Amino acid sequence: MNSFFNKINVGYIDHFAVTTRNFNSVVQDWILMPGSKLLRGPGENMQQKVKYAFIQLSNGSVVEVLSPLTKDSPITRHVINGGGFYHVCFAVDNINNSLQLAKKNGATIIVKPIKDVAFDGRYISFIMHPDHGLIELVEMQPLF
Repeated sequence: MNSFFNKINVGYIDHFAVTTRNFNSVVQDWILMPGSKLLRGPGENMQQKVKYAFIQLSNGSVVEVLSPLTKDSPITRHVINGGGFYHVCFAVDNINNSLQLAKKNGATIIVKPIKDVAFDGRYISFIMHPDHGLIELVEMQPLF
């Protein structure tokens, strides 16, 4: 059986994202877990209107902590409603191809591909799927 994730050519889980109004405290909570380390950030992504930090956990998983920079940030409503787990991000080889396949398999494109400073200029996109919720797609890291 071919899963939705196989159908859109997911390579791997890049990260899980959480939102919070207490950015510094939550970043510290994740960093202080045994074996965790700050991977990228903290930084400000003015295009997405968020403050971010990526923390790698001891098992290799990555958590992105997000906090709104402005009242019209796309995550503000989520934070007002208590924050917490927000989305999962999958790395894909060809973001445009994966988006076409996602649409064919029931997803709606929420954010068209844009270059993102938090990912060194790689393209990201957001989709909403009726069974899987909010999903971020990011171009895979180049191998060179």
